Amino acid sequence: MKQKWNGNSLLFMFFIGVLTWGQGLSLSANTVVSFEGLDLSSQGEMLFRIQQEGSRHTKGEACYALSLSDQLLTALTVFPDRDITISNDGKRIFLQSSFGVYMINETLGLPQPLAVYPHVEATVPFLPGEGDAIVPSPDGKWLLFIKAQTAAFGTLCAYQVEKKQIYEIATGILRGDTELPARWSPDSRTFVYERNDRLYYHSVALLEGSLAIDERYRLVGEGHISRVFWDEGGNLYYIKGTSVYRTRSVELSTRSVYADFLPMGTMVGTLPFDFDDTFDSYWIGPDGKGILFLKDRTHLFYYPLRRALYYNTENGSFPYVAFPASTRKVSVFWSKAGIIWVLLSPLFSDGASLMYRLNLQGTGGNQYFTPLEKPFGEKGTLSPDEKKLLLWGKEGALILDFEKGQELARLSKGAIFHAQWLSDNRCVYVEREGVYQYTLGEQKTEDPRTFVALLSASRYGFDAVSGKVLMEAGERRYALDDKKTRWIPLAAGEGQFRQAQTSNETYRVYLEIQESSYYRNFPMVRFMKRAETRPVFPKYEAPRKMTKPYLSLVFDLMEQVEGLPEVLEVLERYGIRSTFFVNGEFVRKYPEAAADIARRGHEVGNLFFAPINMADRKYTIDGDFIKRGLARNEDEYFKATGFELSPLWHAPFYVGSSLIEMAAQEGGYRTVRRDLDPLDWVGLAEQKRNLLPYRDGGELVETIISQAQPGFVIPIALGKNPEGRRDYLFQRLDLLVRGLKREGYQMVPVSRLVEEGLKK
Repeated sequence: MKQKWNGNSLLFMFFIGVLTWGQGLSLSANTVVSFEGLDLSSQGEMLFRIQQEGSRHTKGEACYALSLSDQLLTALTVFPDRDITISNDGKRIFLQSSFGVYMINETLGLPQPLAVYPHVEATVPFLPGEGDAIVPSPDGKWLLFIKAQTAAFGTLCAYQVEKKQIYEIATGILRGDTELPARWSPDSRTFVYERNDRLYYHSVALLEGSLAIDERYRLVGEGHISRVFWDEGGNLYYIKGTSVYRTRSVELSTRSVYADFLPMGTMVGTLPFDFDDTFDSYWIGPDGKGILFLKDRTHLFYYPLRRALYYNTENGSFPYVAFPASTRKVSVFWSKAGIIWVLLSPLFSDGASLMYRLNLQGTGGNQYFTPLEKPFGEKGTLSPDEKKLLLWGKEGALILDFEKGQELARLSKGAIFHAQWLSDNRCVYVEREGVYQYTLGEQKTEDPRTFVALLSASRYGFDAVSGKVLMEAGERRYALDDKKTRWIPLAAGEGQFRQAQTSNETYRVYLEIQESSYYRNFPMVRFMKRAETRPVFPKYEAPRKMTKPYLSLVFDLMEQVEGLPEVLEVLERYGIRSTFFVNGEFVRKYPEAAADIARRGHEVGNLFFAPINMADRKYTIDGDFIKRGLARNEDEYFKATGFELSPLWHAPFYVGSSLIEMAAQEGGYRTVRRDLDPLDWVGLAEQKRNLLPYRDGGELVETIISQAQPGFVIPIALGKNPEGRRDYLFQRLDLLVRGLKREGYQMVPVSRLVEEGLKK
C-alpha cells in the first residue's frame, strides 16, 4: 500500500517525482523552437539555424539567410521533420516541415516555400507546426492541402505547382497532421476525398476546365477514405459492408450520378466481415483477383476476390497471420507473379520491424505467411519491373531480389528517411545531409551516388575571401551562387570559413532566452546607430494571456487497447508527458502495453482493479472495498510491469462521493476529478437509446478547445466503443494538441498541476 495521504503537498509532490520520473524516459513539457548559430556579415546579412526541441522523433531544422536592411529572408536548407515526397520523375522534391512546405525543383537548388501553409517569414509572426499534411499527385504537378477554418476543419484546396494557382474544392474537411482524407489515382488525373462521412471524386480536367459538376453528382459512397483503393491500372475499389466494388476511372462521372441509391461500380467480391473503416484497411492485388484484408489492425487475411458462395464448391481455407496489438503502420508489396511481402513498421525509433512473405503460387497447404528471421528497415517500395524491393530505415537502405529475398546492393548504412524508384534500376534516397540518386549495376570507380539536393549542413558560414555563403555536408563544401538560387559544389581545398561574427558597424545580433510556450530563445538585433533593440522578426503571441498555462490530458484504459499506440506516438512527437489511468482488467489483458506507458516516461495512475460502476446499486461499496480494490490493482500492476503506480486515481466512469474519496485518501491516493467531460464515450447506439449528444472526433476537438481553462483535467477514453462510433477523439489527438498549443497551453501530467497549485 501507499503511504497515507495526509494533505501535505510537499510530501505528495516528492512522492510523485520518485515514482514517475524514475519509471522511464523523461519527456520535456511540449516541443519548442530554438535558434542557434548566428553569423553576421559586414553587409548586414545574418545566417541562423532554427530547430525543434522536446521531441524524440526526427527533429526538423532549417538554415536561413536574412538581410537586416530590407528583411529579405532566403531558405538555404530545410530538413523536414514531417514528410518527404518526390515526384515520379525525381524532378520535384517536396519537404514538409514544421517551418512550412518547401520544394526543390532543380539539382542542388534552394528550397522554395510554397504558398499552401504558413512558413517562416521575416515580417509575419509564425507558429511552427501549423500546416496539415499535403498530398502531392504522383507526377508532382499538383498538391492537395487544407486551408484551415477552425482547429479541426478547413477547406480542401488543390495547388497547381507550375502556375502557383489555388483551386478551392470543398469546405468542412477534417484536418490532419500526418495524413489528409484524400487519395490520388496513379495517373495523377483523379482523386477521391472525404467530407462529412461521404466520399467524392474530383479531377484535374474539372479543375482546369470550364465545366463544373456539383459535388452531389460526384458521390462515390458513404464512409471514410479507408474504404477506397486505387490499383496501378487506375481502377477504383470501394467497400460497402462486406461487398467489394470496382469502377474504372473513366466511368466515375457516369456511375456517381446513381451512387446515392445504387452501389458504386461492379461487385467483384465479398468479405467474411463487415468493413469497419475506423480500424480496418485492405490492399487489392495487381491482377484484381485477390485482396489482403486487415481486420482491427491485428488480423490479416488473404481472400480471392469472388462472389459469396452458396454451395461450397471451392477451397475455403486461406492464409492468415496475427499481428501484435501495437500494430499501426503496415506496408504491402504485391507483384503480378503472386508474391506478397508485408512490412510492419515500428511506431517508435526504439521499436523493431516485422516482415512476412506469402507466395500465392504455392498449392494447397503451402500458401501461408512466412515470417522473416531478420527483417530490415521500416519502409519500402517495389521497383516498376517488380523484381527488386528497396527497403530503408534507421540502419540504412538496401535492395533485395523480390522473388528470392537475396541482397543485391546496400546503398547506405546511415539513417535513411525516404526512398523511391525512378525507373527499374534507378532510385533516390534521402540521408540527413541530402538527397542522392543511385543506379543499380553501374560500374564506377568513384562514388556510385549522385548528390542532387542539400537538406542540412554540419557547418555553415561566410567564405573568408569571397564573402559567399558556404555550407559543409559530409566531406564536401558548397558555395551559394551569385543569384542565390542553387549550391555550387567546390573542389577539395576550396572554400574557407571565416570566424563567425555577431556584430558590425551597423548591427549587433544575439539570442535572448524566452519564457514561452513556443520558443526556447529568440534572435534579437541591436541597431548600433540608433537607440533601438527589437526581435529580428515578429514572434507569435498566444491569443490568451495565462500566468500558468497548464492543463492535463489524461487517458483512461479500462479493458481495450485500441488507440494506445497512436496516442503514445503523438505524445512523443510533440514531447508531451501525460497521465494514464489503467484498470486492472487492462493490466491483466495487456501487461506489455501497461509497461510501455511507464517506459516512455508517462505518469500512470490507478483506475481500480475492475471496470465496475460504483453508482450501480447492485454493488455494496464501503471504504474497505475501495482500499482493497486499489491495493489489488497496484500489486497486479507491479507484478505485471515491474513499475509502481503513482498515488493518483479516479473511479471507473468518474463516479465520486465523499465515502469513496475518503477511503482512497486513507489508502494513500489522491482522487482526480475531471473538469470537462468531452462525452467521447458516447456511442451511436447510446445516442439513440438515451438521447445523449453524439459528436464526431473533430467536433469533440473544437468543444474541448473552446471550453478549456488553465488547470483543467480533460479525460480521453481509449479502446473500441461497443456502441459504435464513426471515429474517436484519440484519433484526432494531433488536432487537439495543436489547437491547445495555439491557444498558449502546455500539456502536463496531473502531478504538475498539483505542483503549480492548480489542483488542491
